[in-house]
Amino acid sequence: MTRFSDAIRRTISSYADLIRSSALYRYTTIASLVLVALTVALPAWKIMPLRETAPFIPLHYNIYIGIDRFGPWYFAFVPGALGATLLVVNTLFQAVFFRRERVLSSFFAVATVFAEVALFVAIVLTVLLNL
Repeated sequence: MTRFSDAIRRTISSYADLIRSSALYRYTTIASLVLVALTVALPAWKIMPLRETAPFIPLHYNIYIGIDRFGPWYFAFVPGALGATLLVVNTLFQAVFFRRERVLSSFFAVATVFAEVALFVAIVLTVLLNL
């Protein structure tokens, strides 16, 4: 158990060094947190009121056949959960690789923001599909 707690302490210390060392990591972390919050808040604001009237909502639109995937209203929160999981995992990878491979750590930081933007666009389109 001591080795595990030491590894956790080192990871937290490495993440603190990472945030202090460069503005890139600060800005990407803040941008990712904002995007995850928006990805969760948007369906909560627009889709949650629909749950009484429509137990199943359209979740995907295909240009060839139209709406091709329906699901329960809470499936609209899957991109937000996926984004939060991605943020946590990539933040851990950033902290672990920061002292050894700074380029890899910065790749994880920037890739997290791009993935969060893609998930936010997906949830915006899903909300627009349900209006």
